[in-house]
Order: sequence, then C-alpha cells, then structure tokens
Amino acid sequence: MTLLVNKLPLVRLAVFSTVTFLSFIIFIMSAHIINWTNRWYSGYFDFAALALAVSLLSLMIFPLVLYIGRVRSGALSSFIGVELVGIGFLWVLWLASAGTTANINVTGGRCNGGRNGWSTVCGETNAIEAFAFLNWLILLAYFAALLFSSIMALQAGNQRVWTSSVKDLADGSRTHEKYPIDPAAFGQYPGVAPQAGVAQF
Repeated sequence: MTLLVNKLPLVRLAVFSTVTFLSFIIFIMSAHIINWTNRWYSGYFDFAALALAVSLLSLMIFPLVLYIGRVRSGALSSFIGVELVGIGFLWVLWLASAGTTANINVTGGRCNGGRNGWSTVCGETNAIEAFAFLNWLILLAYFAALLFSSIMALQAGNQRVWTSSVKDLADGSRTHEKYPIDPAAFGQYPGVAPQAGVAQF
C-alpha cells in the first residue's frame, strides 16, 4: 500500500498527460468527421459531437489542474475529494463516448472502399472508439487507486485526506515510513521510587 501511495504523484502525472494526448487526437479526428459530414450530408454524427465535447473538456481540465497544482499549493482543484469527483465524472463521459461510438460503428474495423474520403472517416471512427475506451480504462484505474489509497489513509488516522493533495498524501506516507511511531515510546512513565523520610501523599 505504501509503495502505491508513494508512486501516486508520478502515476497522476502519467495519467493526466496520457489522457490529454489521446484527447487531443480524438478532438482532431472528431472535428474532421463533423466537418466531413456537414460538407457531404449537411449534418453530423452524435458520436462525433460527443467525442468532440468530452475531448475538449479533458483538454481544458487536465493541463489546467496540473498547472494550478504546480504553481499554487493547497488549491481547491488539487483536493483529493474534488479530484475524485472530477475523475469519476470524466470516466463516465468517456465510457458514454466510447459506447456511443461502438454502437454506431458497424464496420468491424474494416474500412475498405467508399467515396469522398469515407475510408478515412471510417478509420477515424475506429480510432475514436479505441482511444475513448482507453481513456475510460485509464481514468477508471486511477480513480480506483486514488480512492483505495485515500480510504487506507483515512483508516490510518488521516482525517484531512479529502482536502489533501496527492502529493501531500504521498509525502505523509513517506514520513510515516521513515519515522514510524513506536507505541512503546508512549508507555506509562514509571515514576520515582519513594525515598525514606519523605512524606507520601
């Protein structure tokens, strides 16, 4: 458990960076699909609009949270409680995006033939589906790890875990590991043996 908590800041950075990168790719592809359908069919697919919205939301949130956490200590956006709510909301959105794309994608991954760039749009649809599912899995795994670590810290006596940052949680774990509390150090003081001739009360 201690190893997991110690690695959480690095895992957090990797998760946020990866999801941001994949969201950028999804944003570009979904924007192209919307532009293509508007050009040829005067409309757009719902899955592309949802993917565009969720990817744009992720592109705004994750880099901003990383930046604020770097320049300002104790920011509200860095609270574990706030982060859990935000991550939980986003993995639900990514699951919805992936499911919507999978529901309309009947190509089975095969994009042969077609005219006016259809094969490109088909390939982008497959990629959006795959990357959306990947973002969902990454965020869900991080959400579970952060929630588990927070509950363990709460049971260990950290009553302020929900208003702490991931860095604070990891630093607290390292401090406890380096300077463990010895229960024997808080035993009853033996006192001084009574001396002869001294009145006892």
